[in-house]
Amino acid sequence: MPRIKAQGWLNGEEPTSKELANKVLVIDAWASWCGPCRHQAPEMVLLHEKYQPQGVEFIGLTMETEEDLEPMQNFLKLTGITWKNAYGAEETLRELGANYIPMVWVVDRHNQIVWNQASSIPLEEGIREALAKP
Repeated sequence: MPRIKAQGWLNGEEPTSKELANKVLVIDAWASWCGPCRHQAPEMVLLHEKYQPQGVEFIGLTMETEEDLEPMQNFLKLTGITWKNAYGAEETLRELGANYIPMVWVVDRHNQIVWNQASSIPLEEGIREALAKP
């Protein structure tokens, strides 16, 4: 998992490496104008509610910039997304190989990507497997 580089953050400050240490991460690439992102949001919110208490951190990434703050904030409010989201994260998304959105990755406690949409198992199972790894 590359280091997250972003222009700014929504729903809180940039998470520190200490906050993310030894945690499973779910990284969600989205955009405020993306219909499939809006469609996927309810599942993401449910997974966040279920797994955040177990130490899973969700982080959203968008290529949108500061000029798009209002549409981004509206998207988060409309979808019920409460976790931290980085905007202006184009470099990080490129490093992750985000060729389209929405796109999701699960990162284990060792900072290794262990699940993405190309995986043969559902997202929730990818989260459970990452949590089960020592």
